[in-house]
Order: sequence, then structure tokens, then C-alpha cells
Amino acid sequence: MKPTNTYAPFLNLTYWWCVNRAKFKKAGIRGAPDFIIEVLSPSTAGYDQIDKRYAYEKAGVRELWLIDVPSGLLTIYVLPGVSLDLDFMLELRGR
Repeated sequence: MKPTNTYAPFLNLTYWWCVNRAKFKKAGIRGAPDFIIEVLSPSTAGYDQIDKRYAYEKAGVRELWLIDVPSGLLTIYVLPGVSLDLDFMLELRGR
């Protein structure tokens, strides 16, 4: 992400106890969050799953959860190296 790019995910967290303590400055948190949750909407799902995921990957976001409410799927990506890899998918609906 460029410094001028801003996104408003449903939730983002930066873990202060992790190796990213350097992100915490007196003026606030600097850098990408460690963990992001995006709740997909039909109008922006493609953008969130492709463009924003790529931007989060390049920024170093360590874990991304995509929640697709209409289909009832939770998709989790983790950043073990240089790319956000699909970790697993979970069906959220009960039978």
C-alpha cells in the first residue's frame, strides 16, 4: 500500500506484543495492521478479494479474513512469506 492509500476494513488489528512493536509510535500506529477482517458486499466483493487483498499482501498484512455473508463462507489468508496464501475456508451456515 502506498502511504496515500487508505482502506476501511470491518476490523483491523496490530498486535503490540508481536515483532511489530516498532509500528507503535507516540503519534500512533505506523504501517499496515497485522490482522484484517473484511465483510464482503455483493457490490465490492471482487474488489475486496482481488485488488485489496493484493494491496494488503504488498503492505505486509499477516492475516486476512474475508467473510461472505450471502454464501456463508469465511476465507482465511495468511502471509507466511511474501504472498497471502489461502489457509482454509469454513462454511458459516448450520445445516
